[in-house]
Amino acid sequence: MSIRAHACSVGKGRADNSSLGTIRRAPSFSRSGDPNDEANEESEVVSVNECKARVPTMMDKIIFEVLLFETPNDRDASQECLVILMDALAKVNMTYLRTHPRTPTLYQSPIRYYFDPTAPDPWQDIPSTLAKGWGDCEDLACWRIAEYRMKGIDARPLIRWRKNGARYTYHALVRLPDGRTEDPSLSMGMRTGKMLRRPVYLTP
Repeated sequence: MSIRAHACSVGKGRADNSSLGTIRRAPSFSRSGDPNDEANEESEVVSVNECKARVPTMMDKIIFEVLLFETPNDRDASQECLVILMDALAKVNMTYLRTHPRTPTLYQSPIRYYFDPTAPDPWQDIPSTLAKGWGDCEDLACWRIAEYRMKGIDARPLIRWRKNGARYTYHALVRLPDGRTEDPSLSMGMRTGKMLRRPVYLTP
């Protein structure tokens, strides 16, 4: 697994009472404004709060590179990892909903289901999905899970498999405490293109 970051990166240094740690200022933030200025090549250690004040965002997008389903024997472990990643994305979405309380619900939003054939498969949080105007099954399911959890309902991620020609593909769903399985992708136009914008529950 790898994480790619940009702008300010976490580095070792002394902590102060105003932050949880320190940030090592990259050469691109040199006082001269010239990233090639040799006099500014050495990083400067600044506080987290100071870094936030200097730049609009602390880092670029984060990418997790996780190798799954490499062999037929690792399907169970890979499926477990998918559920863990979905749970993490749902928690990220909960943080967004807490800090952006005016965010529309999934079914009130203009979002449509869209199967993203990109490989590796990019997963989107709520703001990324809103910016694009569409989301794949895991994007919609993790948004919906976050909404349920914000209401105190312990919704969980669920993975089911579909045979697509000679290969199997996963489909992300929402498992509710009462045993029902909700499919946000069907609600948002999957298969039929019809926008129901309401919960659709699968039959057992």
